[in-house]
Amino acid sequence: MRVYVNSIDGAGNRSDRASYLFYANSPATPDKAGDLNGDNNADIYGIHGEGELWLYPGQGNGNLGTYTVVSNTNFNGASITHRGDWTNDGFEDLVASIPGEAGAKTLHVFPNNGVGWACTAIDEQADGHSQSCLYDMQELNTYDPANNHWSDADQILAIGDVDGPLDTDGDGTTDVPGFPDLLVKQGDLLWLYYGADTFYLDEFRAPVLVGNGAWSNYDLAAPGDRNGNGQVDLLARHKTNGELRLYQGTGPNGEGLGNGTASTIIGTGWTNTFRPLYTAVPDGGTDGKADIWATGSDTKLYLYSNLTGSGVTIGTGGWQNFQTIN
Repeated sequence: MRVYVNSIDGAGNRSDRASYLFYANSPATPDKAGDLNGDNNADIYGIHGEGELWLYPGQGNGNLGTYTVVSNTNFNGASITHRGDWTNDGFEDLVASIPGEAGAKTLHVFPNNGVGWACTAIDEQADGHSQSCLYDMQELNTYDPANNHWSDADQILAIGDVDGPLDTDGDGTTDVPGFPDLLVKQGDLLWLYYGADTFYLDEFRAPVLVGNGAWSNYDLAAPGDRNGNGQVDLLARHKTNGELRLYQGTGPNGEGLGNGTASTIIGTGWTNTFRPLYTAVPDGGTDGKADIWATGSDTKLYLYSNLTGSGVTIGTGGWQNFQTIN
């Protein structure tokens, strides 16, 4: 709800109008990272078949419940990701890179209505019975066209808030609030974008090149802060040799996220043939440890608790029908 206020002095002069935005249905505290439907459990989005967006609700123990279709938009061929609130209502939103007719991709935020529906338009409802959407889909952009590296990129990843709230003038108060940040994998290059409530991703800072070399061989996932140093980390699996690497974030400028010499191999056998799709969450259960969900060449779905082990079967078939999961 938005309220507009004017004041009038004794002489009848009207002040400039002030705008105040209130979130009538937002939670008292933001939802847990990875939680899409407000039940405090991490969930999965998946693009199924010819482009339907499905939501599998997490059960708090690494298992998933029954899916629901959660958007009126067709996401065929899109790259999707979620890790952060772009509309400041406490709900984690979907970000999608959508291919255009001429081949160039555009980047969009689909606001979450609070129960996992990826909103396209205000007042839209999931099958007419869910919470109404408060926001339209919003395109992400850059002021400087040279800063757009996603038009020909093959993966986007909402990684969390890398830089955190900023005190730019050193007076002890926050000048730039914390906001979701994005990684964009453009061929062999890895770019870090700092989010902004204007939806222009070079509003406060230009994108930072955090990785340069061989990134086209990797698929990325966001496990959150796995080592507890206050910085978000990155998972990268080599599609052909199967190495699963952990890149530990060490600073607010993306330090460590693209530094191959500092990465650690935490798994082997993760080829895209054996595990076609995978995604990570800061905690798929209740132990506070990052987990992985991955599809198998046998069409099953597997859970890797704390990013390790041989995986436990939690889905018995049909997972070959997904274009992507996140």
